[in-house]
Amino acid sequence: MSSSTPPCGVSPSFDPEEIRRKYLEESEKRRSARPPARQAVAESAVASVEDPFVEPGFEREQVTVVQRTPVVVLPRNNKPTDPDWFRSQPRGWQMERTENFSAITQTPPGDVPPEHDIINDSATILSKMSRTPPSELSDLLKGADPGTRAVITNYAAMEKIRADMASIVNDPDTAEKLMPYYNLGCNRPQFSDTYLQAYNSPNVTLLDTDGRGIERLTAKGIVVDGVEHEVDCVIFGTGFVLDAARFPIAGRGGESLSDKWADGVRTLHGILAAGFPNLFLVGSPAQAAFPNNYAYLLYGQGSYVSTLVKRCLDEGFTSVEVRPEAEEHWAQQIKERAASIPAVDFGCAPTPYGGLISSGYPGGPVEYLRICREWLEDGWQRDLVFRYPADTTP
Repeated sequence: MSSSTPPCGVSPSFDPEEIRRKYLEESEKRRSARPPARQAVAESAVASVEDPFVEPGFEREQVTVVQRTPVVVLPRNNKPTDPDWFRSQPRGWQMERTENFSAITQTPPGDVPPEHDIINDSATILSKMSRTPPSELSDLLKGADPGTRAVITNYAAMEKIRADMASIVNDPDTAEKLMPYYNLGCNRPQFSDTYLQAYNSPNVTLLDTDGRGIERLTAKGIVVDGVEHEVDCVIFGTGFVLDAARFPIAGRGGESLSDKWADGVRTLHGILAAGFPNLFLVGSPAQAAFPNNYAYLLYGQGSYVSTLVKRCLDEGFTSVEVRPEAEEHWAQQIKERAASIPAVDFGCAPTPYGGLISSGYPGGPVEYLRICREWLEDGWQRDLVFRYPADTTP
C-alpha cells in the first residue's frame, strides 16, 4: 500500500453509489445463478477457510478450491495463551470476556457498545471499524440519517477489507475473484493467517463458479460450467441448516412442529413451544439469538433448560409446557425491540431467517440471555403449565 493511501484504506475517489451498484450487480448475478437445490461443493466460502487442506505447507499434489461465494477473510493473529496470565485470572473471567466480546461484536444499530474492549482481536476490531466512519467521510455523512450512515460506513469498511485481502494474493485475477462484494453481516466473516496465502502456492488453484457451485460428480471428478475437472478426492463443505421443524417432532394431539410453524415460528424465547410438552429447542437462532460466539448461546440456553428441569424434579412434575399467550407476548417483544432499532438495509440475499419473527432477537445475544435469566426469576410461573403424574389432561 502506497504512502498516499488514506490510513483507513478508503480510496480518495470513494463513491458509495458506484459501490452500491457493483454490490447489486454481483448480488443479482449470484442470485440468478443459484440452483434451486443445494449443490455439493468441494470447497466454498466459510468451509474452505476452515479446511486445513487449503493452507501453505500441506503436502498434496494439487488442490482446486471450488468457490461459490467469496468470503471476508481477516487475519486471525492467534497466539499461545500465557499460562501465568491464565492462572492469574479471577473467578468469572471467562464469562466476562465472552459477554464483552458478544456485546462489542453484536450491539444493535443505534445502541452504544461497551467502551472497553477486553478481547481486542480481529473480530472486535472489525465490528468497531464497521460502526466508526473514517475521518475523510465526515463531510459526506453530515446530517445523514442513522441508516444511511451505517450503510456508507459499512461500504468504507469493506473497501479496506478488500484492499487488505488483495495485498496478500499475488495474482490479480485470483485476488479479484476472492473479493466479497456484499456488506458485512451478509455472510460470516472468517479469520485466517493461511487461507489467502495458500493461493500464492503453485499447486493451489481457485475455480470460481459465479454462485453456481458444482454441477455434478463424475467417475473422474467434478463438473463446473460444463467442464470436467479430474480429481482424486472431493472434500465437501455443504454448510448446515438450523431448523428444528425439519425433524419429525409431534406434540399433543399428533400435531407436528412443522405444521405449527407453517405460517412462522412461534415459541417462548426460541426454546419452548406451546403444545409440545417437555420439548426444549436448544441451539436454533429462531426467536433466540444469532451469536458470533455460539458456545455463549448454548451455555445460556443450557442453563435455562437445566433450571426448568430441576424445578420439575424438585416438585415431582412430569411435564412442563408453555402457554400460547406467552408465545404471543414474546413475538410482540421481538417486534417492539425491532421497532426501536434504526432501519438499515444492507442488501443481503434472502435467507430462511430473514423474516422478523423467524429471525433472532434483534437486541443481540447479551440482551436476549439477560431477558431469559430475568424470566427464570419471576416469569416462569405465569407462562408455564406444570403437570403431575396423575394429571391426564390432554
